[in-house]
Amino acid sequence: MKLINHLLIAGALLAGIGASAQYVPDPAFTNDFAGRTGHSNSNLTNPAGAGFMQAPKCIVQSGSYVYVAGKTVDDQFIYGGYILNKKHATTGANPLLIKLNYGLLTTGTVNSDDIWVYAMTPDANSDRLYVVGRTSATDKGIVLCFKLSTLALETGFNGTGILLMETGSAVFDIVMKDVFSLLSVRNIAGEIRITEISIAGVTSTTSTLSASGKTYKSTRIKSYPGLANRFFITGSCKDNTSGVTSPGVWGVDYVAGGHGGTSSIVLRCENAMQLSTEGPGEFLDLCFPYNSNTQKYDIVCVGKTNAVSIAGSGIFVKYKGNTTTGPIFNMALDNTFKNQASLPGTGYASNISDPTNMTVFSGCEVIGTQIAVSGSHKVGSADPHDAQVGMISSTGGYTSIYIAPYSTNPTYSGNVVHYPGRLCTNAQSQIFVVGCDYGLSAFKLKP
Repeated sequence: MKLINHLLIAGALLAGIGASAQYVPDPAFTNDFAGRTGHSNSNLTNPAGAGFMQAPKCIVQSGSYVYVAGKTVDDQFIYGGYILNKKHATTGANPLLIKLNYGLLTTGTVNSDDIWVYAMTPDANSDRLYVVGRTSATDKGIVLCFKLSTLALETGFNGTGILLMETGSAVFDIVMKDVFSLLSVRNIAGEIRITEISIAGVTSTTSTLSASGKTYKSTRIKSYPGLANRFFITGSCKDNTSGVTSPGVWGVDYVAGGHGGTSSIVLRCENAMQLSTEGPGEFLDLCFPYNSNTQKYDIVCVGKTNAVSIAGSGIFVKYKGNTTTGPIFNMALDNTFKNQASLPGTGYASNISDPTNMTVFSGCEVIGTQIAVSGSHKVGSADPHDAQVGMISSTGGYTSIYIAPYSTNPTYSGNVVHYPGRLCTNAQSQIFVVGCDYGLSAFKLKP
């Protein structure tokens, strides 16, 4: 009960921030070649020669810095690969920036084996930043461990700071399980594999999510605050016969082996949408807003669907929280959580965004009583899809709070931030979002 009381107090303190604040770009966050307030580029040259709009990109904060990873290229097109940028969270300055290339990190020479980055997880207590993805040429899943302070590889992790997975795999996310180990999710051969990795870089317990005639794909894994050792995974489920890909979410428990026994990762619940409950598409992120009425943490998933008349539309869905242990876990949809009285299509159980403006929700985080989301704003019948940030209320109402502006620098007229990735927040309820223009670009909003 003490934990619940503390959480209620914290929620009450943040409620006013999440519910009523008017967010604005932070003018102190600078370093943008296009002259936009609150924006900062992560480029090898300034400006870069081109961007890669739909390439994966991610952002996390730890202490006084945000860490940005994604694909960019310099103005001479000398390097068109992925970078990792340590960026000052207040000023937007870039004290450290490294190339994420397997040849460079292992032999000191750039080769064709770039490292595509899908997610990052910081651990400030150990001065570590875990980065996951895949190698582009050798086609292996990869986990890298850098020092947060210097972006040098941490040799205490697998001896080199690098852990390779199977050929044909891609590691899509990683989360701290406890101070001794992490849980990663990777996709390979139509399956989702969940693997425990020690902080020394040694793999141990692995579990597989799969189904006959289906192709499973993961996008995120997060720890559920309502129950110890429970984790939720988002992604998609493709019916190999019909070819329909639908949003998916899975709940798993990590069960420690007692008295030297073998630990296991057990599937507790799934809603893989084989019946297209939310329509074709995929979930890209999730978060856990606290429900003061039920005193449980609900599960909100965001992503995209293709079930309306246009190429895509953002989607967010809420499942009712539960603290049931064991094999039974209630994944009931909350049908009151929606922003339209009449939802398009048949069998929709929750929220579809307005199909005229949002094509995808790519990231979400809880702020007070609301959920901050990043996504793409559809401007017309074709590109661009500009970065937008919005808030989802506790009842499912969606409000746009910011759309990335066009360049104020005449040299780069028409330049705008496109196809945002995820967002991260901090204790001050500030929001950081990563996107793409001529290179990687991050922007910061403050209440």
